Amino acid sequence: MGDAKAQYRLRDEKQIVAWSVAFDLILLAGNPVAASALNRGGRSPQATDPALEAIAKHQQADADHNAAITATDAEYRSEAYWQADDHQGACCHAEADAGWDLAWTIPTTLGGVAAVLEYVKQYEDKGEEWPDSDCIGREGWHYQLRQMMAAAAVNLA
Repeated sequence: MGDAKAQYRLRDEKQIVAWSVAFDLILLAGNPVAASALNRGGRSPQATDPALEAIAKHQQADADHNAAITATDAEYRSEAYWQADDHQGACCHAEADAGWDLAWTIPTTLGGVAAVLEYVKQYEDKGEEWPDSDCIGREGWHYQLRQMMAAAAVNLA
C-alpha cells in the first residue's frame, strides 16, 4: 500500500464506512421502537460498556507512548537515552495492544458504538495510525473493527 492513490482510497473507504455507520446510528437513535430494543441484552443501562473501557485503555497507552517518545530526548547513546528508548519501545507495543483490544471489543450499548466510532475518527484526524492499518482483509485492524461494530449492531437489534 505504498502507492499514494491506494492510501487515499483506503482512507476514503474508512470515511465512507464511518459516515454510513454514523447515519445508521442516527436513524436507530431516532426510532423509539428500535431504541427500546437496545436493552434486550440483559445488561442494566448503568452497566459499563466494555468499549468505553477499551477507549480509556487506549487513551492512556497513547499518552504513555507520547510521553516516552519525549523522554528519548536525552543525549544520544547515553545510558539515559537507551533506557528511555527501551521504555518507548515497550510503550509502543502497549499502545498497539490496546488498539487491537479496542478493535476486538464488542460494544454493548448504542452509546458505546458511537463512542468507538467517534474516538477512531478523532484519532485518525490527528494523523495517528492504528496497528497494521495497511493490511487489507481479515488481518487488518479496520476490518476487525467493522466486524465488531457489525456484531454490536446485531446484538443491539
